[in-house]
Amino acid sequence: MTPQHYRATYMANVTQAFGSIFNTVIKSADLLTNGVDSTHKIMDAWNSNADTYRQETIKRNKIHLEELNEKLAREAAISSFKAHREIEEMMTSSDDSELFNQLLQKYSNIIGK
Repeated sequence: MTPQHYRATYMANVTQAFGSIFNTVIKSADLLTNGVDSTHKIMDAWNSNADTYRQETIKRNKIHLEELNEKLAREAAISSFKAHREIEEMMTSSDDSELFNQLLQKYSNIIGK
């Protein structure tokens, strides 16, 4: 073989090696890009799940508060009914001043608390 053949073979081998290295770098970049895209997809799904959980929690809390408000309204209505009933009993009683004082004492203690 002549020196030109050796040089041509060497250059072909070097070119092939650089081509192989270049292809490996391109494949690595593609894999990295795919990995970044996958990471973004995972983060988007995570954020979507967090938003859904947050919305469901808000709905549950709202329902719970509505139930509590209904319960408090019922209890207030019952207490009001009982108070009116006691006032009516006091008004129809023969000893108005004694019942009035008892009722006044009872409700001033409750209001004062």
